Amino acid sequence: MTFFTHDQLNELMQIRQFPSVSFYLPVEKVTNDSRQGATVLRKMLRSAEDSLKEKGVRTPDISTLLQPAYALLDNALYWENQNLGLALFLSKEGMTEYKLPIRFTETTLVADRFLVRPLLNMLGQDGRYAILALSLNEAKLHICTRFSVIEVIMTPDPTSLADLKNTYEYHSTLSRTRFSAGSSTHGGYIVGGSQDHKDDDRIRTLEYFRLVDQSLKKTLLDDKMPIVLACVDHLANRFREVAKDPRIQDKHISGSADQLKKDDFLAQGWEIVRPIFERDKNKAIENMRNSLNSDLLLYDIRKILLAAANGQVETLFLQEGKTLNGSVERGLSPYSASDGPTSVEEEELFDFAATRVMAHGGKVFVLPADELPVAADCVAQLRYPVNG
Repeated sequence: MTFFTHDQLNELMQIRQFPSVSFYLPVEKVTNDSRQGATVLRKMLRSAEDSLKEKGVRTPDISTLLQPAYALLDNALYWENQNLGLALFLSKEGMTEYKLPIRFTETTLVADRFLVRPLLNMLGQDGRYAILALSLNEAKLHICTRFSVIEVIMTPDPTSLADLKNTYEYHSTLSRTRFSAGSSTHGGYIVGGSQDHKDDDRIRTLEYFRLVDQSLKKTLLDDKMPIVLACVDHLANRFREVAKDPRIQDKHISGSADQLKKDDFLAQGWEIVRPIFERDKNKAIENMRNSLNSDLLLYDIRKILLAAANGQVETLFLQEGKTLNGSVERGLSPYSASDGPTSVEEEELFDFAATRVMAHGGKVFVLPADELPVAADCVAQLRYPVNG
């Protein structure tokens, strides 16, 4: 799967069973050897086997658990068709995989849950939007994030303008055959001039756009995602007039939809919608600035985990690239934390905090250090004070 949504994240977060194994690996080809990803995965599988044995898992159970991932190693076609990063999640329920446009760092986790933090930048401020590639020949709908584009089929699939014209010409021909050009009873028909043809073309174009608009709205239903048009300029203005859809952005990707490439969608489309998705992030940062020196901010991961478990955390900010390993008791109170290697009993605490916050409807932002108003690896904005 090359697309990742909040629903899929929630499905991963729902699984709380041991053993759950997470693999993140880079698979971008840096040489002509497409199998280098398989080499990396083989090494990671051996590491996971060792960890599972240390945790007391029986050898037959380890083989059953990891078999779907081992089956990928000799599949040459699989490694030829990759994106930048590969995420694999294995449990007794089977394996879930995501081929994603993110350059992952090699990471293996054996725990009672899946590691999700590397996926968070696919969501949040990098949210979903739609691109409607529109021409008179066809209309194609793409669902996008900052990093990915996937085409979806509109229902019903709108016909082209040419097909629409052919339908009308066919019915018009049938109608004309009922009359004789020289008949005084029925009269003849007059072939219209160029202006008539222009008017007909305009009417047919508007009708075609109405069909596209109907398909678009049925496909997206009540989804509030922004819609960006990709088409020549004059078609963009006409389609906006027909659709009157507030989700359609004022700016569009200019050019022939038949010639625009995926890279054009990613680069130009994201620039149009980025201010929309950054509003939430900027508002959250502003709220944090306004709460400095108050009891609505927490910096200690121990206190953050407890507040997250109680649903008190409105927003969690994590500094990009920072990790903290530690142990978490059943009551979600961490009794140790260290910057050293992860032991078999330890959790990555920032990732664990993120899952707890999102489980209670909070937001999580993973930001570079220069975007955080405070020098901290993690900051939690509370809905109400801890002791309130």
